[in-house]
Amino acid sequence: MSKQVKLKFKKLLKKAEFVQADLEYHDELLPEAKLEFSKAVSDILSSLSSEDQQKIDEHKQKAFDEMIERMKKESEAEEEESQNAAAIAEAIDDIKMNNEEPAETAEESKDSDDKNKKLKKLFYKIAALTHPDKAGARGVSPAESKRLERIFRKAREAYDDLNWYVLYCLALDLDLPVPNPTPEILEWLEEDIRLTMGKISVIGSLVVWAWYTGNAGRKNMAIAAYLKQTFDYSWSPDADPTEPP
Repeated sequence: MSKQVKLKFKKLLKKAEFVQADLEYHDELLPEAKLEFSKAVSDILSSLSSEDQQKIDEHKQKAFDEMIERMKKESEAEEEESQNAAAIAEAIDDIKMNNEEPAETAEESKDSDDKNKKLKKLFYKIAALTHPDKAGARGVSPAESKRLERIFRKAREAYDDLNWYVLYCLALDLDLPVPNPTPEILEWLEEDIRLTMGKISVIGSLVVWAWYTGNAGRKNMAIAAYLKQTFDYSWSPDADPTEPP
């Protein structure tokens, strides 16, 4: 292992640790954010005049009717697609028979397979110690069994997401042998960081999150945007009866 790979690996681990902690922060607070936002919206809707509430009910009915119509069209499209299944299958068979794949595509497939195999190997090592059946067979205490089950669930989720970093950290915590860093593993770490930051960005773009983390002005803007988009109702925060005088 070169000094450059070693130092870059150490740097990426720190960055991955930070973004993973940030994602966990967002994931853990999001249910509370949704609950409190829903309550705030419900309070505002219940305070509206009967005339405004009727308009919102009419909008809900219209949106429901549009959803039913859209589902009908999607069903018709699916039926049409199923009728062409034979032709599609034949086209796929023709593609499979063509052995002249681009070298780059084949190499990418090889890299992906290699990552999947190594992730699976690491996951199986963790599962051998943490799976509820394995832990139960060893006769561990109930508290330890619950701890191991939490680790197993986290490992299962990381494996499903192809998150090498989380599996690596769980293996370290369990004193399992882990592979030495390689340029390939550095690429996996960088990919984990990008995907994790993407998940954080998605949560951060939610109206619910903007309301939950914002000041009074941002909260009002978030609710006004939500009511307009969801119910086509223009709400003025100045007329909000839920705000203290």
